[in-house]
Amino acid sequence: MFKLTTTLTMAAAALLAPSVPAHAYTYNHGAISIGNNNTHAAIVVNYLTWQDAAEAANRRCGFTDCGYVLTFMNQCGAAAVSRYGHWGWARESTLFSADRVAESWAGPGAYVVVDGCTDGA
Repeated sequence: MFKLTTTLTMAAAALLAPSVPAHAYTYNHGAISIGNNNTHAAIVVNYLTWQDAAEAANRRCGFTDCGYVLTFMNQCGAAAVSRYGHWGWARESTLFSADRVAESWAGPGAYVVVDGCTDGA
């Protein structure tokens, strides 16, 4: 009788315990870094924190004057530059939208230099 009672108690406890989803929500961070020389830019995606992403983007940019200009989480990011050297950047839910907004902010003749999306975008 003790064995049956223990089994039923354990089964009831399992049914009453809060369920955890099979795929818990994750936060994936990205960042864009641009150099002051207006010729270099870098993007990174899927970092655990925005700080890690910003540091990685600065390293990937490859110059001492690079600085992150944008971080994003579970989104897409893009940076564009115009023929006059004006930069624009954006974070949006789709890569297409991020590209268009970045180009719009950069101005006439702008083109996308870097773009990408995190997982979960």
